[in-house]
Amino acid sequence: MIDRLIAAGVNPTQARAFAEPLKAAMALYDISTDERRAAFLAHCMIESQGFTKMEENMFYTDPARVARIFKTGFDLDRDGVVDPEEIEFAKGYVRNPKALANRAYAAYFGECDRSFRRIVTGGLSDVLSAVSVT
Repeated sequence: MIDRLIAAGVNPTQARAFAEPLKAAMALYDISTDERRAAFLAHCMIESQGFTKMEENMFYTDPARVARIFKTGFDLDRDGVVDPEEIEFAKGYVRNPKALANRAYAAYFGECDRSFRRIVTGGLSDVLSAVSVT
């Protein structure tokens, strides 16, 4: 596992630190085929910037990008198209990570500060804490 992580571009120190917890998480969640392991590891690497970040950066400066990325919270008319009104609405969430996390993820994690805390402390940390490693 360590060699595969390093070959994928993960820093050797990070590869050694995360190899066993990742193996345990894959066993726990039945990530057992080569295809599923590759997808899981690739996703973890992207979300954690090569296992160097354990929280999601919710600081966005472009309201159009916010509306495109977080459709669940910003597709106000549920038509799948980013409209000028939705971009205008998203302006209230740029440069405001807490408000953006709450708006974008409330449907998944609940209202108010719970969403923000989940994003800041969640992600890969949630997966690893399921196997008692954080």
